[in-house]
Amino acid sequence: MRTGQVPGRSVTPTGAWRVALGTERRAGARAGAPRGRSPVSAAALLPLAFQMACTTSRPPESVRIAVPFEVTTLDPHAEDKLSNSAVVFNNIYEPLVSFDAEMKIRPALAESWENPEATAWTFHLRRGAVFHSGHQLTAADVVHSFRRLLDSPTLQIRGYVATVVEVRALSEHDVLIKTRVQSPVFLSKLAQVMIVREGSTVDSLRGAADGTGPYAVSGWTPGQLLRLRKHDRYWGAVDGAIGEAEFVLAQTPAEAISGLLGGRDHVIRCDSKEIERTVGSSERYEILRRDNLYVKYLAFDLARGITPYCSRAPNPFLDRRVREAVDLAINRPRLVREIQSYGVPATQPVPRPVLGFNPAILDRGYHPDEARALLESAGVGSGFKVTLHARKIVADAAKAVQEDLARVGIEVEVVTLADLDFFDLMNRRGATFWLNRFGCATGDASDFLDSFVHSPAATHGFGTLNYAGFSDAALDRAIEDSAMTDSAETRRDLLQDLLGRIMEERIVVPLYDDQDVYAVDRRFTWRPRADSGIRIADIGLR
Repeated sequence: MRTGQVPGRSVTPTGAWRVALGTERRAGARAGAPRGRSPVSAAALLPLAFQMACTTSRPPESVRIAVPFEVTTLDPHAEDKLSNSAVVFNNIYEPLVSFDAEMKIRPALAESWENPEATAWTFHLRRGAVFHSGHQLTAADVVHSFRRLLDSPTLQIRGYVATVVEVRALSEHDVLIKTRVQSPVFLSKLAQVMIVREGSTVDSLRGAADGTGPYAVSGWTPGQLLRLRKHDRYWGAVDGAIGEAEFVLAQTPAEAISGLLGGRDHVIRCDSKEIERTVGSSERYEILRRDNLYVKYLAFDLARGITPYCSRAPNPFLDRRVREAVDLAINRPRLVREIQSYGVPATQPVPRPVLGFNPAILDRGYHPDEARALLESAGVGSGFKVTLHARKIVADAAKAVQEDLARVGIEVEVVTLADLDFFDLMNRRGATFWLNRFGCATGDASDFLDSFVHSPAATHGFGTLNYAGFSDAALDRAIEDSAMTDSAETRRDLLQDLLGRIMEERIVVPLYDDQDVYAVDRRFTWRPRADSGIRIADIGLR
């Protein structure tokens, strides 16, 4: 049966969006939570606020958005769907099907589709969809987009097409996709695969985007600024008067707040608690907070007997007792209080809104004495030194981990890296101990299991983010079996069981679930999305 839009499972993060400091607040939200140390004082920003107040209130025809991350390539296949650049790429590129703001599947470049067999899908492409270069979308572009993922094991999002065995054009506007097995989350996986023009390569896309999205790139300074303009030939309606937009990249909380109060920026992503102190008292701005799909975690080299950034040989992290000691040594409530960003202590590698979250996995608590006893039983009671590599955006969390582990005899040197350098290290499997984040872009725990836990399998796209080198044949089989289960209830139980086994082995040590926080100039209207995307077409003028 042809389908214009199928009902999808809603994956709305707990509490959805909420006005953080206005008249609305999520019921049960904690008030008066400690804010941690402040990187910038409110007093220092008062002159900027005064300048802002003196500027004209004429509605702008463009919007300037400050975000804390970099964009290091314009290739939508080179980065994970929930990575930094993917947050803005949804303005430029489009998949066959996509999510709405609450993670429900809706048509995108495929205006309809049918599923005549359990492992076969036919997609009917939207007439009138045009790339920014003027090229009309055809089935050949879709085939090329999938083939470059299937044939390129180095592209991170390849895991989303892990079950695909065939992609071919049936006509100029019809595409057949076959999979190895039946998959209940196949459409959600496809929502992560952006369509690029036939013939596009890593080199051609690195610095020149060519998508079908509502906005096209008009300028780009790598790592600093991304300029977009409305795509005049876009197939869909782009409501509102926002013709141009700028994403100001790699902004610290102080820079983002300064840009907002100084009138330069209109929407800022600023997860620092300092935003309450400096912006919350102004009626000109609205502060919005939303639980997202990310979990910050610690991970280890689980493949090498001799690991490069550790004073102890053999690699102590190969012993589960050492990994459990790290887990019990982390004081998560203190960490969440002291870091500058917002978060909730995590019990497992996926947050509560994700299908597969296991409520039976309880908080292990803070038990440094037990941690020391475990290290003693593992033969490393005298302690050891290790380097913790972390992205700059989680430097404060890395410091809290450093302090906690010092209390049980593990001396940690923290090395913070820019995103490009961090992911280069990860792709080379060069680290011993690291702090990063992971998000389930489909709202389904299979994202984590397929890419992070499953053994690397170049032929099927599994293990694309398995930087730890972890391998367990029994877990691999269980992960693959869970993907073929028709019953939603049975599948949920299988995913929960898998997460329980992973936490029993402490393959990762979850730290905290993330929350996104934004401040918006009240001349604009906008609401955060469950997937953390910032879509310009969703921004309106009052």
